[in-house]
Amino acid sequence: MRKLSWAGPLAASVLLWSAASPADAREHARSLILIIGGPPADADVRAASAATAAMMTGVKIAPWMIGVTGLSQGQCAPSPAHKLATLIEQAKDAGRAAGVATTDRITRPLAAAAYAHVSDTDWEVDTRMPAEALTSGCQDIARQLILFDHHGGLDVALGGGRLAFLRSEQVDPDQRERHGVRGDGDDLIVRWGRRNPLGHYVWTATELTKAASGSPGYLLGLFAPDAMTQDGSEANAGQPSLADMTRVAISVLGKSPKGYVLVVASEGEAERDAAAAAAKVADNRTLVVVATIRGPDVIDTDAYGPGAAQAKRSLDPVALHAILCGALGLPGAP
Repeated sequence: MRKLSWAGPLAASVLLWSAASPADAREHARSLILIIGGPPADADVRAASAATAAMMTGVKIAPWMIGVTGLSQGQCAPSPAHKLATLIEQAKDAGRAAGVATTDRITRPLAAAAYAHVSDTDWEVDTRMPAEALTSGCQDIARQLILFDHHGGLDVALGGGRLAFLRSEQVDPDQRERHGVRGDGDDLIVRWGRRNPLGHYVWTATELTKAASGSPGYLLGLFAPDAMTQDGSEANAGQPSLADMTRVAISVLGKSPKGYVLVVASEGEAERDAAAAAAKVADNRTLVVVATIRGPDVIDTDAYGPGAAQAKRSLDPVALHAILCGALGLPGAP
């Protein structure tokens, strides 16, 4: 049995203490499941975006951007000099697998902060970007998801927002009255398939379950044309719950010999079910952190693992980033 505690000052590393080890032994977590709970619908979404971006990179930036610094809103500067490495990118560079799951559009800030770099969070799709940004080489968030490459692509990406990946003349497979919103003529789902010939693309809960039972090298799931519906209505028929997506993501990512990082994002209270699902299937080298955003500078955290004592604390998002990096043995730890 392992006891987990937040030790030392805010920027200290998470310690996983083993009862079978000496009292001064320290070891890194093999994997991390970070479950981010966003604000209620009437709260400041920009503040949540800023907190998530800082949590992912360890740097506080303006609330209208993610993964970049030193730019004004809408400024296009594709140079790597302005990009901030995210927790998921660091994990992939260290040889771990990585994934993202959300009930919102997967291009929205709470999920996109894990993998994207834009100076305007409205750049979810190319048709929301100014022409000069496109001609200067900047990419929309949907395209960045598909072209993500840090020792390979994202191993798992699950959420809503399918229309941002389809051409304007393409009909949505579920809601036939709706069409894709891309203006560049590129079917990003097809492009993803070409980049990942051994991967699986799914768009229903049934397909997701079948993919999990196999051996998908990479897994992309887009379950709704816009944000997913989690209210039990007919509109969400065929859509998996956040807990379902969490379980499948852990099943797929858990096959990585070096561990993984999974970011789960929810704007509501579905993170509680996701945390319960994670606690049931995660192994004893996996750190599970539930981070509930209270404002741009305050995150309430619950950190635990199977058989571990809970550790509740309110943290600054930059401090939380340092703690998570320390827990995984990644750059960015104090």
